[in-house]
Amino acid sequence: MKRRELLATTAAVAAIGFGSLSMPGPAWASGGRPIRLITPYPPGGPVDTAARRLSDILTRSTGDTFVVDNRSGGGGSIGTAELARAKADGLTLGVALPDSLINAVFTLKNPGYNPLTDLTLIAQFTSASPLVIVDPDLKIRTMGELVALAKAKPDTISYGSWGTGSFPHLIMASVEQLSGARWLHVSYRGAQPALQDLVAKQVKIGFVPAHVAEIYRDKGWGVPIAVAGPRRVGQFPGLATLAEQGYDSFLTRSPLWQGLIGPRGLDAALVQRLANEVKAAMETDSFIQALAAMSHVPDYKGPEEFRASVGREYDAVATLMKTLGVQPV
Repeated sequence: MKRRELLATTAAVAAIGFGSLSMPGPAWASGGRPIRLITPYPPGGPVDTAARRLSDILTRSTGDTFVVDNRSGGGGSIGTAELARAKADGLTLGVALPDSLINAVFTLKNPGYNPLTDLTLIAQFTSASPLVIVDPDLKIRTMGELVALAKAKPDTISYGSWGTGSFPHLIMASVEQLSGARWLHVSYRGAQPALQDLVAKQVKIGFVPAHVAEIYRDKGWGVPIAVAGPRRVGQFPGLATLAEQGYDSFLTRSPLWQGLIGPRGLDAALVQRLANEVKAAMETDSFIQALAAMSHVPDYKGPEEFRASVGREYDAVATLMKTLGVQPV
């Protein structure tokens, strides 16, 4: 090939842009345009904080600018639906949680997307195992004691969640199915008002990150009785998981994970490059420390493993929602 033809071919490949770049290089070739990272929750929370830390690291490692764009509402469905409508050019990506990616599909009549067909699952990058805490006045220390109390007083022991189909709702519904206990579900518009009512003794059970559980324990606001997730947490090494206490199901072992996603049709080579960048980001001290401050841990799943995991969780949630008789609204 003549030198002039080689230069022309190289320029043409570079002009294709971010969405179809398949050759290794120092940057994503976005043409200087910022790469939008849609976060389907408000600024300031743990989801937003993790997304911003990830975007900072990706900006440094790729040479392009990643910008967090908060599009909250609808239990995370508004931002996720906007991502599903975006062009598959690599300039719009997003962050997902179980609540926004999976659970919202079963609680909304028209969420605007199917997580298995309308989005590209790139990589899971972190997870957390919230703690189940109870009002100290209940004078219990284990999930077994709580189940026994709920069986003795069915439909009276209340727990607060951040909405129908949210992580706490599915966990407690799973334990109901496994144990035969019956709780009183109180749905709030967010985690904070649910926890405020736990402190005010309006509800008896809540879910908090481990570092918040330490504060609640020290102030006498709540007693941790179980870990909702696959493993014990560092702050409470002696506190057993729900599965270890005999309440073992796919959902009680599933953490509150966070992942990177994109619109349907992203170039496969680009997806793998992004996944590799995410994996590298998780190995940086600054990212690990930022996650630890929120009681999160690096928890990487590449594209294939992430898709398979989401598929299994989708099936488990679908079965549970049908059993509960939850109707989309």
